[in-house]
Amino acid sequence: MSRPAIRASIELYQRGQLTMGDLASALGMSAGWATRVVDELVSAGFAERITDSHDRRVVHVRLAAAAHDVAEGAYRWRSEAIGRALAGLDPAERRAVRVFLARAIEELSRP
Repeated sequence: MSRPAIRASIELYQRGQLTMGDLASALGMSAGWATRVVDELVSAGFAERITDSHDRRVVHVRLAAAAHDVAEGAYRWRSEAIGRALAGLDPAERRAVRVFLARAIEELSRP
């Protein structure tokens, strides 16, 4: 699976069902590129398209049930692994980790 598809999967897991436009905006990509990414997810059985019942021009995307379960397991595994890694740190070490992560997030958030 491509990186954009993984990012889209994470976005859909975290935010739930989104319109194609909202997903494209959240990923910082054009609607055409988001369509290709969703095509990849749908082909893999990881996502579903739903036509809006009030406006057929609006298309929503959501994770397929099986993909949601996979994402849930990945998040649970990651959370448990982080908990184990932090368990042996004293308060000063935990503060240092928090400072580092805040700086890393700031750097990674820059365009």
